[in-house]
Amino acid sequence: MRIFVLLVLIPSFVLAYEPDNIEENKIPLLLTLIEENDFEAVTLLISNGVDVNALDSEGRCAVIYASGYSPGFEGFSSFSKNKSEILVALLLAGADPKKKDKLGKTAFDYATVPTKRLLQVYEKKDEADKSKLIEPLCKVIEAFVFPPAYKKVQRLKEYLKKQYPN
Repeated sequence: MRIFVLLVLIPSFVLAYEPDNIEENKIPLLLTLIEENDFEAVTLLISNGVDVNALDSEGRCAVIYASGYSPGFEGFSSFSKNKSEILVALLLAGADPKKKDKLGKTAFDYATVPTKRLLQVYEKKDEADKSKLIEPLCKVIEAFVFPPAYKKVQRLKEYLKKQYPN
């Protein structure tokens, strides 16, 4: 059911979304899916050309949501809702980690320990070859996740290797 809804909404809402059209308290679909920690849906939107720098009404972008910001939880998501794999997919798709919200904060200001480390590794990137970042970024995630999350890291690696082949 969710995939049907996404396919209907992609052309009419997500791909046509423009920051100038922000209505108060409206959150773009991409940001909602990041908040729900739905890796498959987020990567489907990325593959279909979603604006990875879309903003909510407070000027927060996708990287801020994936780094640790979570509405309703005093600004920060819990470690159990770690969105590291989504953050990596967004960064490699061109999301801007230095974009500031209306409070002047960047993703690094909202980041949890693992997402801060991911942002630091990404800062040292070679723009020309994103495929070289896959292993270093996945190693950061592996250092911070518990064994049951190993499947998530494998899923991320598979997705990234398809998106950015050597």
